[in-house]
Amino acid sequence: MEDPFILIKNDVLASLSNASTLYESYKRILQTVTSAQNEELVKTKEELLQILVNIEQDLEDLDDAVRAVLENPQRFNLTTRESNARKQFVDQTRRKVQDMKTALDKPIKIGSEQLDRLALLEDAGSSSPRGYQKPSRRENMMYSNTKFIEQEAQQQQILMQEQDQQLDGVMHTVLNMREIATVMNTELQDQSMLLDDLDDHVDRTSGKLQKTMKRMNKFIKDNEETKSTCCIGVLIVVLIILLFLVILV
Repeated sequence: MEDPFILIKNDVLASLSNASTLYESYKRILQTVTSAQNEELVKTKEELLQILVNIEQDLEDLDDAVRAVLENPQRFNLTTRESNARKQFVDQTRRKVQDMKTALDKPIKIGSEQLDRLALLEDAGSSSPRGYQKPSRRENMMYSNTKFIEQEAQQQQILMQEQDQQLDGVMHTVLNMREIATVMNTELQDQSMLLDDLDDHVDRTSGKLQKTMKRMNKFIKDNEETKSTCCIGVLIVVLIILLFLVILV
């Protein structure tokens, strides 16, 4: 059965990755808009807040699981290092979520550069404002590629951390199996020694029993010979008496 903590953790990592991407988009939009009521800005913020709320709910479940493990680690077959690593993951993720929520709760301030850009656009109509240079297509592509590479690097790092933790779990299981095998081997050796001792004891007892039986047989035979001698003696005495009586008569 797969560890429930790992399942919930994978969901949290996926949600955290989405939240980080949305947060970067939120900051980028915030630098370009000229109104706090910008539709794209508001929509991105609402979506990001919903993801953060879901992550916090999952973290509560993970927190309960970690607390149960710390209270009784032997029951869940986890080492203290693994338990502390899980608690550290929950604490670090909660801090990241709280940092993003704090940033979202701050009042949105439109910078002077953005206000100046808006004024120039309004004065110039559809023409480009003086001093403002629109990013070229190449620059936009380079920016997009950079963001994509950063996101992929984050994903790879998360996957590597997850794989390391899974390998730690496998190693822990292998060590446990090795300990169990060692205990079983020791127990078998002890049982083998007990059986050998029992065989020796049975052999000694059997030898003593045979000797006793021989003595009993000899005793019975000796008693039988003594009884026969006594009977013959008694019969001789009786015969003599009878002969004496016959002579007298």
